[in-house]
Amino acid sequence: MVEWVEPKVFKIAETRINRDSVIDFLKALGADEWMEKQPWFHARGKDDIQDSSTLIEIAGRACYKSFGAGLNPNITKIREDNKCYVHNDLTKGDGSTYEHSSTS
Repeated sequence: MVEWVEPKVFKIAETRINRDSVIDFLKALGADEWMEKQPWFHARGKDDIQDSSTLIEIAGRACYKSFGAGLNPNITKIREDNKCYVHNDLTKGDGSTYEHSSTS
């Protein structure tokens, strides 16, 4: 039996984060708890957000549903901060997420 899935589109960036759309996107993925711990979520102004590294992290985590244990049954532990996440991506050679810092 085929189950109908309604597609959803989120415009999350223009080389800068669209904060409201990123929030809607992450809520749709069930990543509310992770999102509320992020520095960009609490930033007061656009200059307080590091757009590139934040987009890299969100794109990678969305791909693997790695916003926290439980969203993906294969994920039991996550890297808590952006710097560790981006460094791990570089170390393992997963460069596809870096495109999101300039094209989303």
